[in-house]
Amino acid sequence: MERSKYRGNGRMDRIASTARRIIDYCSAWVARPCSTGPAVGIPKIGDGRTGADGKEQIYHPRTVTTFPTPQRVSRRPEWLAKIEQIDAHLSQILHQTYIALEADAFILASVGLRTAFDRTTEILKLDPGHTLEQKVALLKDKGYIGETEAAILSVVTDAGNAAAHRGWSPGAAEFRVLLIALEQFIERTVIQGTTALGIAQHIPPRHPRPKRAFSGAK
Repeated sequence: MERSKYRGNGRMDRIASTARRIIDYCSAWVARPCSTGPAVGIPKIGDGRTGADGKEQIYHPRTVTTFPTPQRVSRRPEWLAKIEQIDAHLSQILHQTYIALEADAFILASVGLRTAFDRTTEILKLDPGHTLEQKVALLKDKGYIGETEAAILSVVTDAGNAAAHRGWSPGAAEFRVLLIALEQFIERTVIQGTTALGIAQHIPPRHPRPKRAFSGAK
C-alpha cells in the first residue's frame, strides 16, 4: 500500500516538473524580442545556459528569414540616359520623379512633373521669371507646341501647382496621362531638337549660284 502511494507521488512530481518546464518554455517564447523581418521561423528547443545572475536560462535558437520588397517594373523612356549629357539638372529631376512614381507618391511625382517642365523651358531659353502659364503661352507663340499640346501642358502645370500648394494627389491612371504628355514634350523639344541641331552642323552649305549672264548692247 505504501509502495503504491510512493509511485503515485513520484508520478505527480514528474507531471508537475514537466508542467513547470512547459510554463518556462512558453514564458520565454512570449517574452522573446520581436523581429523586424516579415517572416519568422519556428524556434527550436536548445540547451540551458547560465545567466548573469548565475541561474540557468533556457536558450531557444531560431532562424529568422527576411524577404526584400519586391522590385517594381519601371517604365522609364529609353532616351532618359541621353538627358544626362544634355542637362544634368533635368536628369536629376526626372530620376527623382520616377522614384516617387514607383513608390506611389503621386503628390511628389506631380510636383516633379511641374519642376521638370519648368527646367525644360529654361533649356529652351525662356525667361525663368515668367509664370508657368506665361511659359506655356510663349512656347506656343515660338512654335514649340501647338494649340492642343498647350492645353495639355497647362493641365500638367495646374496639376503640379495643386499638388504643391493644396496637397492634391492624382490617381495612377491620371498621373500616367500627365507623365506621357510631359515625356513627349521633352523628347520632341530637348532630345530630338538637340539631335536635329547636331545633324544640321554636318550638312554641307549650299553651292553659290552662278551669276546670270546679261546680254550686251545691241
